Amino acid sequence: MNNKSYKTWANRPAFLLATVGGAVGLGNLWRFPYIAGENGGGGFVIVYLAFVFLFGLPVLSSELLIGRKCHKSALNSMRELVDLHNANSIWKLIGWLSVLGPFVGFTLYVVVCAWSIDYLYLASIDAFKNINGESSGNLFNQRTANSNLQILLSAMFISMTVWVIARGVNKGIAKVSKILMPLLFFIIAIWSIMVMGHIFSRSMIKDKSSTSSPPISGVAVALLYMMINFLVHSSFLGK
Repeated sequence: MNNKSYKTWANRPAFLLATVGGAVGLGNLWRFPYIAGENGGGGFVIVYLAFVFLFGLPVLSSELLIGRKCHKSALNSMRELVDLHNANSIWKLIGWLSVLGPFVGFTLYVVVCAWSIDYLYLASIDAFKNINGESSGNLFNQRTANSNLQILLSAMFISMTVWVIARGVNKGIAKVSKILMPLLFFIIAIWSIMVMGHIFSRSMIKDKSSTSSPPISGVAVALLYMMINFLVHSSFLGK
């Protein structure tokens, strides 16, 4: 293998922050609390954690090892390993899944991040003052029904994403992660303190009978899949 000219992360903290930023995504911050509450609360969390240890950690370790060994894209890494070990070509599908997963996930991120930008603006003008559940739903429907606005906001988010990626691993992704990830941790800490009582009093004490619902495992795996896709991240790790 000739990988003498590959780029690497400037340091390990940069890699860790970028990786955590990829793992702690919209699935875990935005949808996870809602899904947990709808699927048994604490029971769903147990199922989710079981999949994390039984499925997530082995896959995550494999992706990190493959990326660090090959220092190539997901597709080329799997092609190289298949050719090197004369393995069945079906293993190349892992490379395609590593590309398809983020692509499909990004289509969701674009829409939700467009909402987030819109709601950040609404919060800045104090549009949520004295708002209740019904008026909140009406406001959401009104804003999302404005297709021109949503297209504009989606284009803004895509442009910001392209700008960060175009600047490269260290000047783009790592630099932004060093700013946004500590800010995210701070926001999560404040938010957790504010809603902790509500979570334990309602969401985590849900009807336990719903934990036997068949879709729970599928939902848990779907959330987990969006969290583990780090073959490309690890390809920029040094030997």
